[in-house]
Amino acid sequence: MEAEDDNSDLGGIGVAKNSQPDPWSVLDELSATENLPQVEADERIITELLSHQKEGVAFITSRENPESFNMNTLWKLDFGNSAAENIRYRHRITGAIRSSPENFCGGLLADDMGLGKTLMMIASIVAMLGAADTHAFPQGSQRNPDLPLGGPIPVKSTLVLVPSLLLVDTWMKQLEQHVRPGTLSVCKYHGQQRRLDASSPLPYDVVVSTYATVASDHNRGGRMLSRFRWYRLILDEAHVIRNWSTKQFNAVNSLSTNIRWCMTGTPIQNTIDDLGSLIKFLRVPQFSDTLVFRKHISGIKKIGQSHAKLNLANLRLLLLSICLRRKQSVISLPGVTEVKYKVQFSEREKFAHTAILIACKKSAMASANQPNEKKSAKATLQGILRMRMFCNVGFEIAGGRVGDVRT
Repeated sequence: MEAEDDNSDLGGIGVAKNSQPDPWSVLDELSATENLPQVEADERIITELLSHQKEGVAFITSRENPESFNMNTLWKLDFGNSAAENIRYRHRITGAIRSSPENFCGGLLADDMGLGKTLMMIASIVAMLGAADTHAFPQGSQRNPDLPLGGPIPVKSTLVLVPSLLLVDTWMKQLEQHVRPGTLSVCKYHGQQRRLDASSPLPYDVVVSTYATVASDHNRGGRMLSRFRWYRLILDEAHVIRNWSTKQFNAVNSLSTNIRWCMTGTPIQNTIDDLGSLIKFLRVPQFSDTLVFRKHISGIKKIGQSHAKLNLANLRLLLLSICLRRKQSVISLPGVTEVKYKVQFSEREKFAHTAILIACKKSAMASANQPNEKKSAKATLQGILRMRMFCNVGFEIAGGRVGDVRT
């Protein structure tokens, strides 16, 4: 009954009469950060931050400072049954009792696409450079990394993981664009450039790599990235790890770090369990156990509609405590002006376009007769992608042969 009291103020979010629960509406209607203070960017950030980005930096830096955990905490004072009992804290969702609140550093940055999540995170990295140095050298001394007591070597570096090499390069360009030259030492850890020295403290402030690289290193047993305890670990497009049972998730989740961040505009893609994987990675107290998350959050499908309000209320409480979510409406964008230009193909372009179109049609007809619907759909989508690639980049298409619809 106590949990119902804590969760009663839903404001109509997430549950409508005679309708199925909608976790996406809970996410989109979060209002935890309406009154966030604005933090001016460090002078080493050369890009002027917008108001909502200054609020984002305030959220990020506060979530990285355990002493400032006072927003929407999931723990409340509980004095027990008598005044003689010691002060204790009760978890507002699970009911767990602790002598002090359990917290973690980091969170979920889930702003809509286009609001500048990368810029906000870069500004926060620069703002916390001093704290990162302290993490690497707690006593201000040059500790010998050859003498850790069997654990990963603490380093000042932030490790950023992205899905593709293209996004690695994007991060490298963003760091160069937004930060004053000479401020950050940056390393691209990918392909032939995978060179890190575990025998000495890493000199880099930021290391950028891919999920696939982490998984590959992990599977080969080299685990270079696992030899360090990173100051901060950032997952860009974090929904990539939404399946907690994959080898890729396990490789990423095994990395040691002081602070964990997930960046994604779509933390819930198909089911609430997608969010559960991110919560597990973040090490959110109480909910890093998948069974606990499913019992209190994603158990809606199993325990029936009568409990939907309670579980969606729990979801809202959880997100309010760890997540920053703003929609594009927080900024005023100019109206869209649509301009159409009719382009005439040259003879060579017309020939190439016709060849691709014929090949796509043949592939679609052949796949339509396949009993496997997934393979049939894949062939059709590949053909559409091929046409789009030709439209966007002309003859610079994958495979180099205009009649080849393979991607």
